[in-house]
Amino acid sequence: MLTNRFMRFYHQNSRKIWLVILTFVTIIVLIQIVNSHATETLRIREEEAQRTPQTQEPTNNFAVISQVPVPEDVQIRATNIIDEFVNHGNNGRIEEAYALLSDEIKEVLFPTIESFRANYFERTFSEFRRHTTQAWINNAGLHTYVVELKEDMLATGRTSNMNLRDYFTITAEGRLNISGFVTREQLDIERHTNNVSFTITSKDVFMDFVRYNITVQNNSLHTIMLDSRENTRAIYITDANGVNHIAHTHEILEEDLILRRAHRRNIQIRFTKRYRPHIPTTSMTFSDIILNHEEYVTHSNRREYENRTSATIEFSR
Repeated sequence: MLTNRFMRFYHQNSRKIWLVILTFVTIIVLIQIVNSHATETLRIREEEAQRTPQTQEPTNNFAVISQVPVPEDVQIRATNIIDEFVNHGNNGRIEEAYALLSDEIKEVLFPTIESFRANYFERTFSEFRRHTTQAWINNAGLHTYVVELKEDMLATGRTSNMNLRDYFTITAEGRLNISGFVTREQLDIERHTNNVSFTITSKDVFMDFVRYNITVQNNSLHTIMLDSRENTRAIYITDANGVNHIAHTHEILEEDLILRRAHRRNIQIRFTKRYRPHIPTTSMTFSDIILNHEEYVTHSNRREYENRTSATIEFSR
């Protein structure tokens, strides 16, 4: 009885039944073909990455900020070292990537390969990256590029945006500065005022800020304070356009601003000034130096304390 019903249903609906079966089989076959193609494409891409430097879109060799073309030999050298660095990153070759970095950036940011691993390599190359480059600034043998490090969606299988942007600078020696670091420039600029000596030894230039390394010597008979912190704009640098760039004084410990008599201290001060070599810095100003810290801290109204001075260090370049 049941068999007769089934046969009757089959004969009445045979075309529909076979159409559903064929559609289902076709979908399964198509899925297998797509998966097989994606797997093979990923395998070929990974093999190519192992054999050759990571391919990229053609480098734009016109420096956007400097508004000058990059010489062909510089463009080739820059493209090759950036390709090589990204290729090492994609394949987990941290020693080879670290070897491409300049001595300057190792001194300033990554003194050991472990610091490079923890603070850059693992974060940047947690995913397989493709990249594009754009010439950005040319200055005094330094060639800075915007590098877009793009997530490879085919390799990761994700559609989320995990792209990164970094600035790579090719040094005159053909080495690489990364993580927005451009260069360390030696300055050795001195200024003496009210028995206080300032020596700006060097500056570390980044794309978004500049950090000055300063030695201060207190030659007075009293403890001094380089900034009362009553005004957050008291320490600043001035550029060639007359624009003041304020120091990040909140990053400096208060005890580092206080110098006992005959005491010397090295301090670092960061200023928010974007890397624009055609707009140089002309001076640095400490506008609220307390000349007798012992008197100042016991004053009934510190804002009315008058034994203060200022110091402006003029830059010759």
